[in-house]
Amino acid sequence: MKALFSAALLLLSLAGAAPLAAQYTEELDDTRTEAWAMRWFNAVATPTAFGVAASVEPWSFEVALEGGLIPSLSEDQRRVGFNASKVEEINRSPFFGRPIVRLGLPGELTLSAGWVPPVNFDGVEPNLVSLALARPLWQGERARVGAQLFYLSGELNGDITCPEDEVAAGNDPVRNPFLCEEVSNDTMSIDSWGAEVGFAWKASDSIELFVSGLWQRLDAEFQVRALYDGFRDRNRLLYEGDDFATTLGASWRASERWRLAGELFYSPLDVVREPFGVLPRTDSENDPLFNARLLVSYRLR
Repeated sequence: MKALFSAALLLLSLAGAAPLAAQYTEELDDTRTEAWAMRWFNAVATPTAFGVAASVEPWSFEVALEGGLIPSLSEDQRRVGFNASKVEEINRSPFFGRPIVRLGLPGELTLSAGWVPPVNFDGVEPNLVSLALARPLWQGERARVGAQLFYLSGELNGDITCPEDEVAAGNDPVRNPFLCEEVSNDTMSIDSWGAEVGFAWKASDSIELFVSGLWQRLDAEFQVRALYDGFRDRNRLLYEGDDFATTLGASWRASERWRLAGELFYSPLDVVREPFGVLPRTDSENDPLFNARLLVSYRLR
């Protein structure tokens, strides 16, 4: 079995799908499955405005908690490693959350900062910081248009390519098909920035409906640190490209200080899911991120 696996890995490396050389660096097309996975997780963490920026008093201060559902991926969707040849264990947490602080600035500007702290969840530890600067662009009696610029940066560390349960399975070809010998220590690094423009309509004194569209530029890297059947994989996968998304939601001003907002987030993501050994296709399919998000905020002053 080991001889067959070693031969298979050699063939993969010769074909350029799974390089074995240490410190190998590969730049990915946007439709590669590995690139799709990085774009998908970046979309999960995208810092949206949860509405449209309104005029605020300078030096007003607000704290908030944002949360969102992380959809569970099927086995086919998780088959992203080695160019759609390996199922990765990326179903870890069913939700995503971060605390946020907002500061009103002169010129009708609002500065927001969020942080996903490095809390280990089932072997994966995120550490992401986000910043945003928002401002209303036009305000009418019942409607408003606004925009924000945002930036997201950080890492996700964990045993993605060789999770603990596969290593514990030893030479079992079903539970450990790539013969992982030790728990991997992989890192996905994210740097993204973009702009969001939204429209809000005041349905009542306390309820607003909003819709927005955003563009963002992603610069991502996935560093593999794994050991398969005596082969140390140190592949470094790079992706850089543009993504778009839209949100649709509502905001409820429960009191002068409390606000609750919910939204649906949709980001189309193209991918070609052809495993190694099959001639590449020229067409792609849309496998988007679609999730629900919630924000609770309290104005301190």
